[in-house]
Amino acid sequence: MQNQSPNKEKIGQLLVNEGIIDQRQLEQALTEQAQQATCIPLGEILRELGFVSRRTLHDVLLRYRKQIPLGELLAKMGAITDDQLAQALKVQKFTGRKVGQILVESGFVTRTRLVDALCVQLGISGADGVGLADKELLNKVTTAFLRRKRVIPLRYNEDHRAVTVLMEDPADSETVADLQKIFNTDVEPVMLRTGSIDHLIDGVFDIWYSSR
Repeated sequence: MQNQSPNKEKIGQLLVNEGIIDQRQLEQALTEQAQQATCIPLGEILRELGFVSRRTLHDVLLRYRKQIPLGELLAKMGAITDDQLAQALKVQKFTGRKVGQILVESGFVTRTRLVDALCVQLGISGADGVGLADKELLNKVTTAFLRRKRVIPLRYNEDHRAVTVLMEDPADSETVADLQKIFNTDVEPVMLRTGSIDHLIDGVFDIWYSSR
């Protein structure tokens, strides 16, 4: 059998172990993923195939994130060395800062690579910008709310019946819950890969106000 990268294999096997999907469905999703021209998160493929719901996958992946430390995932993906991880963990022990932040500031990994690992870990997509945000969604929130929560609502996805939201921290379950209440629907997080979310918020509202 073809070897899968450790993070993909563990995510899929976790879903199998919890009885959410079976081994046949996992193998089908991995085969589909291998045929894609670009790397699509395994969770996204499982959703598209109808094997798992968005809410179930989100809940499971949040629990899974706590079980597999980000630094370990980056090492297994070949983004950092074991020595670099050990150095970052030593700094974390004395400072209490997040491992990802330490790795980026130490120059061991780029922010983009870090976000890519988080996207794989959480089964979500990454984005470099926002394009045109939905005005109806923006009408339901304030600029202050977006800056405080570090989010930008982008569009309503008819197929998934969820609002796609650019988030600085997609694992922030409190913010996800707040957004679900505001928009009265499920939330599909997308993670910012590059740039500043404050700069993107400024751009979104500049376009919005100029077109009113």
